[in-house]
Amino acid sequence: MVEELDPSVVKGMLAGNAEAFRKVLDFHLGPVTNYVQRMTSNSSDVEDIVQETFLRLWSTKDRYDSQKAQLTTWIHKIAHNLCVDSFRAARLEIPELGESITSGPDNDYDKVSRSQLVSRALSRLPERQRSAVVMCHYQGLSNREAADVFEISVDALESLLSRGRSQLKTMLKDQVNDTIRPKPLLHGGVK
Repeated sequence: MVEELDPSVVKGMLAGNAEAFRKVLDFHLGPVTNYVQRMTSNSSDVEDIVQETFLRLWSTKDRYDSQKAQLTTWIHKIAHNLCVDSFRAARLEIPELGESITSGPDNDYDKVSRSQLVSRALSRLPERQRSAVVMCHYQGLSNREAADVFEISVDALESLLSRGRSQLKTMLKDQVNDTIRPKPLLHGGVK
């Protein structure tokens, strides 16, 4: 379950209090940015989509119903729809995900390699499957919350997750096999 803000902060934002909105923004900016980064690798798209997410949150706050969804779910729904709109408008193939991995002595080569393999495989999933996997596994949304974002049943969401996980497993298995295949000996040496 994703932690939520104090309900009085949310009520203040819904009433138009700019300071309360700033608190909502500070609280949700990191998770929304992480979600959008996993959905697109273009950093300018990430910034634009995140900014538009919070602009739409503010401008459509009167349509939010706390009885129907948590604020986290509402915000992720806005971000999800903007990501989908961005893909459709640009008519792009789903981009490869970018993990922000910095080089240095503290990085573990195996961890970085695995992260890159998972990022590549995740980027090749169909958009809805990728989004479902990202929401539930990386963003910490419950299946119910993610289903609300998609406006589908929990069973339908679980089907998306199952198909996504199955495809990821197959792609990762293929990628690992491709990277560890033994290279032929160059000089006819002893095996």
